[in-house]
Amino acid sequence: MNILKKSWLFCSFALLTLTVNITCGNAENKESSEQEETSELSKNTDVSTEESTDIKEEQPFKPINASFVDGDKNVVELSELRGKVVFINMWATWCPPCIEEMPALNRLYDKYKDEENIEFLFVEVDDDYKKAEDFLVKNKYTLPLYSIKGDLPMEMASNAIPTTIIIDGRGEINIKHLGAADYDDPEIHKHIDNLLHK
Repeated sequence: MNILKKSWLFCSFALLTLTVNITCGNAENKESSEQEETSELSKNTDVSTEESTDIKEEQPFKPINASFVDGDKNVVELSELRGKVVFINMWATWCPPCIEEMPALNRLYDKYKDEENIEFLFVEVDDDYKKAEDFLVKNKYTLPLYSIKGDLPMEMASNAIPTTIIIDGRGEINIKHLGAADYDDPEIHKHIDNLLHK
């Protein structure tokens, strides 16, 4: 996920520079603080998003739980999927970037749907399952559709859609990406493969 990481580092560095300029009194302190902070950032950053989230390699183990429900009222708890990679995409029918990435998401799902150690949850965020289902059927998408049941934990919540979250086999967030992405990118497939074979 080099593209995502580079974009995030650029944004984070710009914000860091602004903060250092405001708080530091002289150029010498500014330069040394920037070097220390940038070095710390490089050490701790794993995989993140263009707009947010700092997922760190050395963070303490913190499994995530949330509940989702399908059209037959079957409830899926993330805690029940521990040991599997979970790919969650949150979207809406009125969202142009969501619609733009949908064909590639469907191809990604088709590639991995028979893999027993990965689960896909395509989560409509409007609390209108029927409308979302009609959209998928009309466009001949086979993505497994869910609605959110209850509240999302803070780590998964987002004020942007689409939001894609990949949870590793331990139940921790591995990637949280805000905005559309190219899910035909071989780097994404390689990253998923690596998680599946850990």
